[in-house]
Amino acid sequence: MNDILYIVPCKVNNLNSLRYLEKCISSILNFITEEDKILIVDSDSEIKDHFKIYKKNKHVIIKDIKNKNYEAGALLYGYKNFDFKRYLLIHDSCELKESIKSFKEKAYIYQHVLDPWGKDFINNFMCKTKWNKIPNNFITIVGSIFFLKKEILEMFYTNGIENILPSNKIESGVFERIFGIILMQEGYIEQILKNNRLPIFKNYLSRQ
Repeated sequence: MNDILYIVPCKVNNLNSLRYLEKCISSILNFITEEDKILIVDSDSEIKDHFKIYKKNKHVIIKDIKNKNYEAGALLYGYKNFDFKRYLLIHDSCELKESIKSFKEKAYIYQHVLDPWGKDFINNFMCKTKWNKIPNNFITIVGSIFFLKKEILEMFYTNGIENILPSNKIESGVFERIFGIILMQEGYIEQILKNNRLPIFKNYLSRQ
């Protein structure tokens, strides 16, 4: 089985966002091996230059699926269509600063915060899954940026998450909390707290 699939959701609408995407991909290529791939999941970009830039790169796969479901939709597409041991979900505005090949545990995250915002929003989603009891205190996984083994993705997408994907920026923020709640309820809280801070630098871009 292949090792790591680096999933990069992207929406390139100007040359600035293209520049950040190129920096993201270059940073991953610094650490990639023959058993890894980068999957760029395009979200209906207005500028398509990246298709030409990476067309002949053997490590990069680009899928123009017009993804409307933000990070969770890109993660689902990668999980359903590519068989890898581990999956890193990383924004196109991020840069990988160190290799993650030696990371052996099941769950690592970029950053978490304690943020009780959005319980009503969350409940509207989670009531359709097996995780329908929302705790009073829960963590938010910032940006839904994480590095997970395949068995965790199988747990996500065989218990209802596939049917409640986000369709706007607010719902994408809700999913940062949903992923945190699920990982807590499934017993990964100690790993999350211990393995906080993946070696990733994030540039914050203003876009919808």
